[in-house]
Amino acid sequence: MKKQLTVAFSIAILLTFAVVGSIDVLQTADATKASGTPTQKYGSATKSIVCGDKLCSEVEQSESKDRYGEDKAKHGESSHESKEKMKQKHLQMLEKMKSMNKDQMIDSMKSMMAEHHDMKIKKMSQIDESKLLKHIEKMLDKMNKDDHSDMDDTHHKDELTKSETAELLAQQHLETFDELDFDVFTNQQWDRLHESHSMDIIVHWPDGRTTVGIEPHIEDLKAMFVWAPDTRIEQHPIKIASGQWTSVIGVIEGTFTEPMPLPDGTVISPTGKSYKLTMATIGYWEDGVMTEEYLFWDNLEFMKQIGLY
Repeated sequence: MKKQLTVAFSIAILLTFAVVGSIDVLQTADATKASGTPTQKYGSATKSIVCGDKLCSEVEQSESKDRYGEDKAKHGESSHESKEKMKQKHLQMLEKMKSMNKDQMIDSMKSMMAEHHDMKIKKMSQIDESKLLKHIEKMLDKMNKDDHSDMDDTHHKDELTKSETAELLAQQHLETFDELDFDVFTNQQWDRLHESHSMDIIVHWPDGRTTVGIEPHIEDLKAMFVWAPDTRIEQHPIKIASGQWTSVIGVIEGTFTEPMPLPDGTVISPTGKSYKLTMATIGYWEDGVMTEEYLFWDNLEFMKQIGLY
Protein backbone atom coordinates (compact mmCIF):
# COMPACT_ATOMS: atom_id res chain seq x y z
CA MET A 1 0.00 0.00 0.00
CA LYS A 2 2.78 2.33 0.95
CA LYS A 3 4.55 1.54 -2.29
CA GLN A 4 1.39 2.31 -4.30
CA LEU A 5 0.99 5.69 -2.61
CA THR A 6 4.58 6.58 -3.36
CA VAL A 7 4.12 5.74 -7.06
CA ALA A 8 0.87 7.72 -7.22
CA PHE A 9 2.49 10.74 -5.54
CA SER A 10 5.42 10.60 -7.98
CA ILE A 11 3.05 10.45 -10.96
CA ALA A 12 1.15 13.45 -9.59
CA ILE A 13 4.36 15.45 -9.29
CA LEU A 14 5.36 14.56 -12.86
CA LEU A 15 1.96 15.55 -14.17
CA THR A 16 2.21 18.86 -12.34
CA PHE A 17 5.58 19.65 -13.92
CA ALA A 18 4.21 18.65 -17.34
CA VAL A 19 1.23 21.03 -17.04
CA VAL A 20 3.37 23.91 -15.78
CA GLY A 21 5.89 23.32 -18.55
CA SER A 22 3.15 23.27 -21.19
CA ILE A 23 1.70 26.57 -19.92
CA ASP A 24 5.17 28.24 -19.96
CA VAL A 25 5.77 27.02 -23.53
CA LEU A 26 2.40 28.45 -24.61
CA GLN A 27 3.14 31.81 -22.95
CA THR A 28 6.55 31.99 -24.60
CA ALA A 29 5.05 31.17 -28.00
CA ASP A 30 2.30 33.79 -27.60
CA ALA A 31 4.79 36.35 -26.34
CA THR A 32 7.00 35.77 -29.36
CA LYS A 33 4.04 36.27 -31.70
CA ALA A 34 3.04 39.43 -29.79
CA SER A 35 6.51 40.95 -29.77
CA GLY A 36 6.26 44.68 -30.47
CA THR A 37 2.42 44.66 -30.33
CA PRO A 38 0.89 46.74 -27.49
CA THR A 39 -2.48 44.87 -27.46
CA GLN A 40 -4.11 41.74 -26.04
CA LYS A 41 -4.64 40.28 -29.49
CA TYR A 42 -2.44 37.22 -28.94
CA GLY A 43 -3.99 35.88 -25.82
CA SER A 44 -2.94 35.56 -22.24
CA ALA A 45 0.72 36.34 -22.93
CA THR A 46 -0.28 39.85 -24.05
CA LYS A 47 -2.62 40.47 -21.14
CA SER A 48 -1.81 43.64 -19.20
CA ILE A 49 -0.35 45.10 -22.47
CA VAL A 50 2.59 42.72 -22.60
CA CYS A 51 4.66 42.70 -25.81
CA GLY A 52 7.00 39.78 -25.90
CA ASP A 53 8.78 39.44 -22.61
CA LYS A 54 8.41 43.20 -21.70
CA LEU A 55 5.52 45.58 -21.07
CA CYS A 56 4.65 47.53 -24.22
CA SER A 57 4.94 50.77 -22.30
CA GLU A 58 8.44 49.80 -21.26
CA VAL A 59 9.41 48.96 -24.83
CA GLU A 60 7.89 52.14 -26.29
CA GLN A 61 9.28 54.45 -23.60
CA SER A 62 12.70 52.87 -23.77
CA GLU A 63 12.85 53.08 -27.58
CA SER A 64 11.41 56.64 -27.58
CA LYS A 65 13.94 57.83 -25.01
CA ASP A 66 16.76 56.22 -26.93
CA ARG A 67 15.68 57.87 -30.19
CA TYR A 68 15.14 61.29 -28.52
CA GLY A 69 18.51 61.10 -26.83
CA GLU A 70 20.23 60.18 -30.07
CA ASP A 71 18.45 62.93 -32.04
CA LYS A 72 19.16 65.54 -29.37
CA ALA A 73 22.80 64.55 -29.19
CA LYS A 74 23.10 64.67 -32.99
CA HIS A 75 21.34 68.06 -33.14
CA GLY A 76 23.50 69.43 -30.33
CA GLU A 77 26.66 68.22 -32.00
CA SER A 78 25.53 69.60 -35.36
CA SER A 79 24.59 72.99 -33.89
CA HIS A 80 27.80 73.20 -31.90
CA GLU A 81 29.88 72.24 -34.93
CA SER A 82 28.03 74.81 -37.06
CA LYS A 83 28.65 77.59 -34.51
CA GLU A 84 32.28 76.65 -34.17
CA LYS A 85 32.75 76.64 -37.95
CA MET A 86 31.07 80.04 -38.24
CA LYS A 87 33.20 81.41 -35.40
CA GLN A 88 36.40 80.11 -37.01
CA LYS A 89 35.33 81.56 -40.34
CA HIS A 90 34.74 85.00 -38.79
CA LEU A 91 38.09 84.90 -36.98
CA GLN A 92 39.87 83.99 -40.19
CA MET A 93 38.11 86.81 -42.02
CA LEU A 94 39.07 89.33 -39.31
CA GLU A 95 42.66 88.13 -39.46
CA LYS A 96 42.71 88.65 -43.23
CA MET A 97 41.18 92.10 -42.90
CA LYS A 98 44.07 93.28 -40.75
CA SER A 99 46.24 93.38 -43.86
CA MET A 100 43.57 94.92 -46.11
CA ASN A 101 43.03 98.52 -47.09
CA LYS A 102 39.64 100.22 -46.82
CA ASP A 103 38.43 99.28 -50.32
CA GLN A 104 39.45 95.66 -49.85
CA MET A 105 37.62 95.52 -46.53
CA ILE A 106 34.45 96.87 -48.15
CA ASP A 107 34.70 94.32 -50.99
CA SER A 108 35.20 91.54 -48.46
CA MET A 109 32.15 92.62 -46.47
CA LYS A 110 30.09 92.79 -49.67
CA SER A 111 31.12 89.21 -50.45
CA MET A 112 30.15 88.01 -46.98
CA MET A 113 26.80 89.79 -47.14
CA ALA A 114 26.10 88.34 -50.59
CA GLU A 115 26.91 84.85 -49.31
CA HIS A 116 24.60 85.34 -46.34
CA HIS A 117 21.89 86.62 -48.69
CA ASP A 118 22.24 83.56 -50.97
CA MET A 119 21.90 81.24 -47.96
CA LYS A 120 18.68 82.97 -46.92
CA ILE A 121 17.27 82.75 -50.45
CA LYS A 122 18.15 79.06 -50.56
CA LYS A 123 16.29 78.44 -47.29
CA MET A 124 13.30 80.41 -48.55
CA SER A 125 13.15 78.30 -51.74
CA GLN A 126 12.60 75.23 -49.57
CA ILE A 127 9.47 76.69 -47.92
CA ASP A 128 6.00 76.10 -49.41
CA GLU A 129 4.17 79.07 -50.90
CA SER A 130 1.79 79.81 -47.98
CA LYS A 131 4.57 79.76 -45.37
CA LEU A 132 6.85 81.77 -47.66
CA LEU A 133 4.17 84.45 -48.06
CA LYS A 134 3.79 84.74 -44.27
CA HIS A 135 7.56 84.89 -43.89
CA ILE A 136 7.78 87.70 -46.48
CA GLU A 137 4.96 89.61 -44.74
CA LYS A 138 6.84 89.45 -41.45
CA MET A 139 10.05 90.60 -43.13
CA LEU A 140 8.32 93.57 -44.78
CA ASP A 141 6.62 94.50 -41.51
CA LYS A 142 9.96 94.41 -39.67
CA MET A 143 11.64 96.46 -42.41
CA ASN A 144 8.85 99.04 -42.20
CA LYS A 145 9.20 99.28 -38.42
CA ASP A 146 12.99 99.53 -38.69
CA ASP A 147 12.70 102.31 -41.28
CA HIS A 148 10.35 104.30 -39.06
CA SER A 149 12.58 103.68 -36.07
CA ASP A 150 15.62 104.87 -38.03
CA MET A 151 13.72 107.96 -39.19
CA ASP A 152 12.65 108.72 -35.62
CA ASP A 153 16.20 108.22 -34.37
CA THR A 154 17.59 110.42 -37.13
CA HIS A 155 15.03 113.14 -36.44
CA HIS A 156 15.76 112.97 -32.72
CA LYS A 157 19.50 113.13 -33.33
CA ASP A 158 19.07 116.07 -35.71
CA GLU A 159 16.98 117.96 -33.17
CA LEU A 160 19.46 117.12 -30.43
CA THR A 161 22.35 118.28 -32.61
CA LYS A 162 20.59 121.57 -33.37
CA SER A 163 19.88 122.14 -29.69
CA GLU A 164 23.45 121.32 -28.68
CA THR A 165 24.84 123.58 -31.42
CA ALA A 166 22.59 126.47 -30.40
CA GLU A 167 23.58 126.04 -26.75
CA LEU A 168 27.27 125.95 -27.67
CA LEU A 169 26.98 129.12 -29.79
CA ALA A 170 25.07 130.92 -27.03
CA GLN A 171 27.79 130.02 -24.55
CA GLN A 172 30.47 131.28 -26.94
CA HIS A 173 28.59 134.57 -27.34
CA LEU A 174 28.51 135.07 -23.56
CA GLU A 175 32.23 134.31 -23.29
CA THR A 176 32.95 136.83 -26.06
CA PHE A 177 30.84 139.43 -24.24
CA ASP A 178 32.78 138.85 -21.00
CA GLU A 179 35.99 139.47 -22.93
CA LEU A 180 34.48 142.62 -24.45
CA ASP A 181 33.59 144.29 -21.15
CA PHE A 182 36.34 143.00 -18.85
CA ASP A 183 39.29 143.43 -21.24
CA VAL A 184 38.47 145.33 -24.46
CA PHE A 185 36.27 148.08 -22.94
CA THR A 186 37.89 148.40 -19.51
CA ASN A 187 41.42 148.50 -21.00
CA GLN A 188 40.36 150.62 -24.02
CA GLN A 189 41.60 148.07 -26.56
CA TRP A 190 39.57 149.57 -29.40
CA ASP A 191 41.45 147.69 -32.09
CA ARG A 192 39.87 144.51 -30.72
CA LEU A 193 36.25 145.71 -30.74
CA HIS A 194 35.66 143.90 -34.03
CA GLU A 195 35.97 140.61 -32.11
CA SER A 196 32.50 141.24 -30.66
CA HIS A 197 30.97 143.88 -32.96
CA SER A 198 30.23 143.74 -36.68
CA MET A 199 31.55 146.51 -38.90
CA ASP A 200 28.00 147.83 -39.43
CA ILE A 201 26.85 147.40 -35.82
CA ILE A 202 23.65 149.23 -34.85
CA VAL A 203 23.79 150.59 -31.28
CA HIS A 204 20.81 151.93 -29.32
CA TRP A 205 21.87 154.23 -26.42
CA PRO A 206 20.00 155.00 -23.17
CA ASP A 207 19.47 158.63 -24.19
CA GLY A 208 17.56 157.55 -27.32
CA ARG A 209 20.39 157.93 -29.85
CA THR A 210 21.17 155.28 -32.46
CA THR A 211 24.50 154.91 -34.21
CA VAL A 212 25.43 152.74 -37.18
CA GLY A 213 28.92 151.36 -37.77
CA ILE A 214 31.79 150.28 -35.54
CA GLU A 215 33.80 153.53 -35.86
CA PRO A 216 31.08 155.87 -34.47
CA HIS A 217 30.58 153.39 -31.63
CA ILE A 218 34.29 153.44 -30.78
CA GLU A 219 34.23 157.25 -30.62
CA ASP A 220 31.27 157.18 -28.21
CA LEU A 221 33.05 154.68 -25.96
CA LYS A 222 36.29 156.69 -25.98
CA ALA A 223 34.36 159.82 -24.84
CA MET A 224 33.36 158.06 -21.60
CA PHE A 225 37.03 157.81 -20.56
CA VAL A 226 37.81 161.51 -21.19
CA TRP A 227 36.09 162.74 -17.99
CA ALA A 228 36.34 159.41 -16.06
CA PRO A 229 39.66 157.70 -16.96
CA ASP A 230 39.03 154.89 -14.46
CA THR A 231 35.76 153.79 -16.10
CA ARG A 232 35.43 150.02 -15.94
CA ILE A 233 33.09 147.01 -16.01
CA GLU A 234 34.24 144.16 -13.79
CA GLN A 235 31.03 142.34 -12.99
CA HIS A 236 28.37 140.43 -14.93
CA PRO A 237 26.00 139.19 -12.20
CA ILE A 238 23.43 137.84 -14.66
CA LYS A 239 24.02 136.39 -18.13
CA ILE A 240 21.30 134.91 -20.32
CA ALA A 241 21.52 133.52 -23.84
CA SER A 242 18.83 132.12 -26.13
CA GLY A 243 19.54 131.31 -29.73
CA GLN A 244 21.12 134.39 -31.33
CA TRP A 245 20.24 136.71 -28.44
CA THR A 246 22.20 137.52 -25.28
CA SER A 247 21.20 139.61 -22.30
CA VAL A 248 23.84 140.60 -19.77
CA ILE A 249 23.50 142.66 -16.61
CA GLY A 250 26.74 144.40 -15.68
CA VAL A 251 28.03 147.02 -13.24
CA ILE A 252 29.73 150.10 -14.74
CA GLU A 253 31.65 152.47 -12.46
CA GLY A 254 34.14 155.34 -12.56
CA THR A 255 35.12 158.73 -11.10
CA PHE A 256 34.41 162.19 -12.53
CA THR A 257 37.98 163.55 -12.28
CA GLU A 258 38.48 165.29 -15.64
CA PRO A 259 36.54 168.03 -17.54
CA MET A 260 33.52 166.70 -19.46
CA PRO A 261 33.29 168.17 -23.00
CA LEU A 262 29.77 168.85 -24.32
CA PRO A 263 28.53 168.76 -27.95
CA ASP A 264 28.27 172.58 -28.07
CA GLY A 265 31.96 172.97 -27.26
CA THR A 266 31.55 173.86 -23.57
CA VAL A 267 32.88 171.73 -20.71
CA ILE A 268 31.71 170.73 -17.26
CA SER A 269 34.26 170.87 -14.50
CA PRO A 270 34.93 167.61 -12.67
CA THR A 271 33.22 167.02 -9.33
CA GLY A 272 35.50 164.24 -8.14
CA LYS A 273 32.46 162.10 -7.40
CA SER A 274 32.23 158.43 -8.28
CA TYR A 275 29.36 156.60 -9.91
CA LYS A 276 28.31 152.97 -9.90
CA LEU A 277 25.38 151.91 -12.08
CA THR A 278 23.62 148.71 -12.93
CA MET A 279 23.34 148.43 -16.69
CA ALA A 280 22.03 145.91 -19.21
CA THR A 281 23.18 145.06 -22.69
CA ILE A 282 21.01 143.06 -25.10
CA GLY A 283 22.77 141.86 -28.22
CA TYR A 284 21.79 140.07 -31.42
CA TRP A 285 24.56 137.88 -32.84
CA GLU A 286 25.38 136.69 -36.33
CA ASP A 287 28.51 134.79 -37.36
CA GLY A 288 30.07 135.22 -33.91
CA VAL A 289 29.62 139.01 -33.56
CA MET A 290 26.85 141.39 -32.53
CA THR A 291 25.04 143.11 -35.37
CA GLU A 292 22.74 145.05 -33.05
CA GLU A 293 23.17 146.21 -29.44
CA TYR A 294 20.78 147.78 -26.93
CA LEU A 295 22.29 149.63 -23.93
CA PHE A 296 20.25 150.41 -20.81
CA TRP A 297 21.05 152.32 -17.59
CA ASP A 298 19.39 155.02 -15.50
CA ASN A 299 20.70 158.39 -16.79
CA LEU A 300 18.99 160.37 -14.03
CA GLU A 301 20.68 158.25 -11.35
CA PHE A 302 23.97 158.65 -13.23
CA MET A 303 23.68 162.48 -13.19
CA LYS A 304 22.86 162.48 -9.48
CA GLN A 305 25.85 160.29 -8.57
CA ILE A 306 28.41 162.49 -10.42
CA GLY A 307 26.90 165.67 -8.88
CA LEU A 308 25.26 167.21 -11.92
CA TYR A 309 21.65 166.99 -10.70
